[in-house]
Amino acid sequence: MSQFRLVRPLAALTLAALAAGCATTTHFASEPAGAQVRYNGDVIGTAPFDKSIQDQFGWFSVYRFTASLEGYEPQTLEFSERTPLDAANVVPAQVQFTLKKLATAAEAASAPTAVPAAAASGASAPAPAGSTAS
Repeated sequence: MSQFRLVRPLAALTLAALAAGCATTTHFASEPAGAQVRYNGDVIGTAPFDKSIQDQFGWFSVYRFTASLEGYEPQTLEFSERTPLDAANVVPAQVQFTLKKLATAAEAASAPTAVPAAAASGASAPAPAGSTAS
């Protein structure tokens, strides 16, 4: 009977610890600095910043972070649990985003355009169907 008295409190403490989950403090940075970072669709900060990320309940969870900054392509980084025991180590201590600059309208307009091979060689385009070439 005394063993039963010890098992109950230990089981209750174990369940409470599992229900509470763990959290990982992560440093978020971006190049260039100032990117807005989203997690599960919610803005969690502007890089650089530190944030405590609560472990998700369930096995094989996916943690998806997206950084965006005006004039740059958004970047999404994803971290996945490989086993149920991974929860505490999935999101790294530092997440670094490297954003690529979007081409401006002026840059896009000045970029060389591809010339079809027939036009570049001086060959004429085939005549449309139903027409006669002279």
